[in-house]
Amino acid sequence: MRIINKILTVSILSLMAIVPLAGVITTNTDTIISSENRKIFLFPTEVKNCLKNFSKYLDDRYFGKLFISERFSHFYDDNVGGFSPDIFSVPGVNGWRFLGNSHSRVYDQHSIYLPLNNFSLNSLEKKLFELSQFNKNFYVFVGPDKASIYPENMRKEFMYPGRYRYFNQVKNKLTQSGYRVIAPRDELIKEKKQSQLYYKQDTHWNPYGAYIGYKVLMSSISHEQLNTTNELAIISTQNDCGDLCTNGSTSAARDSYFSTIKQEKSIDLDCGIPGKSAASASTRPVSIYSACDNSYQSFSIIQNNNALNKKSLMIIGDSFSEALSQFLVPSFSKIIFIHKTFFDHKYEKAKEIIQNNKTVFLLYESVERDFY
Repeated sequence: MRIINKILTVSILSLMAIVPLAGVITTNTDTIISSENRKIFLFPTEVKNCLKNFSKYLDDRYFGKLFISERFSHFYDDNVGGFSPDIFSVPGVNGWRFLGNSHSRVYDQHSIYLPLNNFSLNSLEKKLFELSQFNKNFYVFVGPDKASIYPENMRKEFMYPGRYRYFNQVKNKLTQSGYRVIAPRDELIKEKKQSQLYYKQDTHWNPYGAYIGYKVLMSSISHEQLNTTNELAIISTQNDCGDLCTNGSTSAARDSYFSTIKQEKSIDLDCGIPGKSAASASTRPVSIYSACDNSYQSFSIIQNNNALNKKSLMIIGDSFSEALSQFLVPSFSKIIFIHKTFFDHKYEKAKEIIQNNKTVFLLYESVERDFY
């Protein structure tokens, strides 16, 4: 009996080592998990979250796992229509795709009733209160989810797309607490009858959608009228692949629209950060990212000596601010951009930047889904 136990123990331990190793050797690094609409995780090269990412790396390559999951995926496609709100990229109708519940339960936020997440709200309000103490002209700007603007392109046979909107609860609470919330959803819904405002296979609004958001923002943050850029050329493209593409790419070109800003006055940019070189003044469109080669782990200071308004703006924001910035850069003489990732992970450093750089306006921008 002891010999049998030893044999079983050795066999099990050997399998525990051989099965992951066999998976690593036999799995192609370009493999796409079609059931989850993503590429398999690559070997981690950064120290940060190395163990967590290495665990994902091994999990994707567990011998036989991909074979079984992909076969089940095909069965699922044939019998259920390939729909699940819990995957990353959820197919809609007319060529549209939407972000699924794998990120902050986004699909549920627009399809079923979700009770208010008080823990998340209290954490947010604590930060918003501190920010409001730095500047009396403090605003919260919300980039609406695509599902909030185009629920008609979500699958109607599953749940209730468009009937619910989680953010309405958050907005009511923030308004009751005295925060000035700018959420251009109504304006976007009205304008979508004229033009497409979001990418079909991407989570973001396109330049025209961002332009509508920009116009609402500029009319909301000041009692006096601010000058705005008003020329936007929309050029149709053939690219139809963004961060929701089923080919697993997260950096593919986005579809439908590309913007060009026409300005009579040139833009003189100074990033204000050592090692960051500003883009040429003739470059269009000008965004906070393209102008200063910004990353999520840093901040940018952009000076525009020929701005439409001699006022300054500080933005704590995400990728929706990137699209807004191509219109904001020509509009303000100084913009300080702090990415939300930098703000969240280096909070004390971010507060120091805010304290040392006073601006006329302070804006906290976030995409709608991140309020959950």
